[in-house]
Amino acid sequence: GGVFAGPRPTPDQMALNQALVACATAAKVLDTFDLALEDGVEASTVNIVTAIHRVAKTLSPVKDALAMRSDPSALKRVVEAARARLRSDASSFDARSLANLAWA
Repeated sequence: GGVFAGPRPTPDQMALNQALVACATAAKVLDTFDLALEDGVEASTVNIVTAIHRVAKTLSPVKDALAMRSDPSALKRVVEAARARLRSDASSFDARSLANLAWA
């Protein structure tokens, strides 16, 4: 097994990550992330990085333009979560997380 930074993920955080990875569009990634937060899930560093990475990987101007225009702050919320986590707990980002974040 690998070495993970930070505390072990909760079942809700593991479920959120699985849901984020299953999203086929950037808009769905952002919606899934927002809904989880609204449901009280405390997003882990891995969840935040996965959301940003999946947005970058699945972003399609044609498919996502309308959704992004309807809620332009959705992406900003995910990026702000990453920024806040980096400032408050940078040690929770392992090398893989940082690489995925940099790629996105």
